[in-house]
Amino acid sequence: MDIVIASANKHKIEEFQKIFAGRFQNIVSMTDAGFSGDVEETGETLFENALIKAKTVSEALGVPVLSDDTGLIAVALKNEPGVRSARYAGDHDDAKNRKKLIEKLENLDKTAYFSCVLVLYYPDGHYITAEGKTYGTIVSEERGNGGFCYDNIFFSQDLRENLSRSHSRRKKRREPSRPRGKKSFGRFGAIAVKTLFCFSDTHGAPVPERLKAIMAESGKVVFCGDGPLSDRAFFSSLGDKFVEVTGNCDGRVRGIPEETTLEVEGVRVLVTHGHNYRVKSDLLELFYRAKELGCTLVLYGHTHAYDLTENGSVTLLGVGSLGHGFMGENGYAYVVIDGSKIFAKFVKIF
Repeated sequence: MDIVIASANKHKIEEFQKIFAGRFQNIVSMTDAGFSGDVEETGETLFENALIKAKTVSEALGVPVLSDDTGLIAVALKNEPGVRSARYAGDHDDAKNRKKLIEKLENLDKTAYFSCVLVLYYPDGHYITAEGKTYGTIVSEERGNGGFCYDNIFFSQDLRENLSRSHSRRKKRREPSRPRGKKSFGRFGAIAVKTLFCFSDTHGAPVPERLKAIMAESGKVVFCGDGPLSDRAFFSSLGDKFVEVTGNCDGRVRGIPEETTLEVEGVRVLVTHGHNYRVKSDLLELFYRAKELGCTLVLYGHTHAYDLTENGSVTLLGVGSLGHGFMGENGYAYVVIDGSKIFAKFVKIF
């Protein structure tokens, strides 16, 4: 089977050829397939623009056509830049686009994500759509010089670095750049997204400066107890987005609860160290406590291990340990709440 890409961009065609190598006989641009002219992108969403391009070219050529549209979404700015990512500050000026975004996000949550929507359109009128996302934060200083418009101000939580630096290394290794994310079918719409940096059991070990930078850009920072935290001034500077509880080694600390609940984009979250619920034996008591409080996500420590358990409607997440030299998983958990869906990833640091 041959497939046509609704683009005349040489580099984009090469990317698709590498990604789909062995799956299609020929992968060609719309120009090479005989389509001339431009397709006006008048959609209000990434999905609509991808569909417009794929449908227009497919109907003109009578063959299956694959199209994509990609945009950056800053959560605090709703759908901005979104479909206008390339012309956010005017006429496709990358530097002005970045400057405008950084200025608009001053004093706001800098959580963001790239979304890439694909549409494969068939001549009989039916189509398949898929969406890929990578989550991260917008940083105020440009880093690296590879990639595209916003890549050098986007810190990817998947890659743990700016996309521009990742592009530079991949180019040197001659590897294709592939979006990471989830597949979905149906229309792409506006969603609510929040990121949580979750850690526990430092036992006095200092938090690395590079992790503080990630914390500062995250939507919420959650500490599940057993410190002490070595840099109290930094965590105080995070204000209301920092949430903490005490653990069995902390004793009673004035003003800090043993457990607490919070609402994140409509998801009710229970934060606890876990020792009161014997989490080193099993999670049954903690599960019933979550049900009692109406929580669908539980963040806990104490075990020094990363563990993701889904029990019916409740997700229980052991966030590991940032403490040096302790048994268990040394690292932190990064959680993305996307509407009613919860995504979690453990990042080892030692």
